Amino acid sequence: MGSEIVIQWAEGEKRYPMPDAYTYREMARIKNLTGIRGGEIGEALMAGDTEAILALAVVASERIHDPIDLQALEELPFGSVWLDAEPEEDPTPAVADDTTDDGEQDSQTIPAAGGTPG
Repeated sequence: MGSEIVIQWAEGEKRYPMPDAYTYREMARIKNLTGIRGGEIGEALMAGDTEAILALAVVASERIHDPIDLQALEELPFGSVWLDAEPEEDPTPAVADDTTDDGEQDSQTIPAAGGTPG
């Protein structure tokens, strides 16, 4: 299951799947609703920009042909709309712990390029 926009209406909770990718039309819609450019959406969400989350809710609802009126969302109590996001997988490979139980560095540690063992 992917990320979803969750809206807590008085009648109950409604979930809308978040698109994996947006169309140019959807990106223009988000910009028209918020003034936020496409490359700034993630930053806006991380900063807690309420217009960004509401615009994503509008676009997600339109994507599944169940459009929501932005003004109706704006009348909801703060905290009624949120992104239920799947955690991203860490792209870095797991690294084995190179310390012994007593906190000493293992003697088989290979130094980084240009470095010398400590």
